[in-house]
Amino acid sequence: MTGQCTSKAKSTGGQCGRKALRGQRVCQYHGGKAPQALRAAERRMAEERAGRAVARLMHDREAAPVSDPFDALLRLAGRLEAAADLVGGRVNALGSVRTTDAKHAEQVRGEVQVWMALNEQLRKALAEIVRLDIAGRQVALNEQQATVVERVIVAVLTKAGVPLDERVRGIVYRELTAARPRVIEAVS
Repeated sequence: MTGQCTSKAKSTGGQCGRKALRGQRVCQYHGGKAPQALRAAERRMAEERAGRAVARLMHDREAAPVSDPFDALLRLAGRLEAAADLVGGRVNALGSVRTTDAKHAEQVRGEVQVWMALNEQLRKALAEIVRLDIAGRQVALNEQQATVVERVIVAVLTKAGVPLDERVRGIVYRELTAARPRVIEAVS
């Protein structure tokens, strides 16, 4: 955020030619050394640092195209939750979530603002997951995968010459039901 001071020079009437102080829009001669300006600069720099940290967590330059949008949305919600937890830990470590300037005006710290923004994005992602009934779709997909596995087992048993009476079919069904989470993970 360091650039040229944005204040007007009294001597020329044009823009001040000095360099703005770090994290500020003005130089030391135009109020950059004032306590409230220093606090605001610190807040802006903290916001920028937190934003960069979140961007690193959220951005993978080598990401493959999305082939399963439902799974991608679930992973996004997981990353948002992890980022919100990370920033939330930093917020919890703060002595105060607000800063006060010389005029006793309060401002919310940058870390808190980033945490609030992450939680809002997480809320939206979770609302979209609920709206799309992703859990219901996963159950249906899991049931379809289990049916495929059951058909394969029945076909193998039939080709092996095992008679498929109701007792054998019941055993296959019970074993698949008991092993469903393991079977579905192995198939997917």
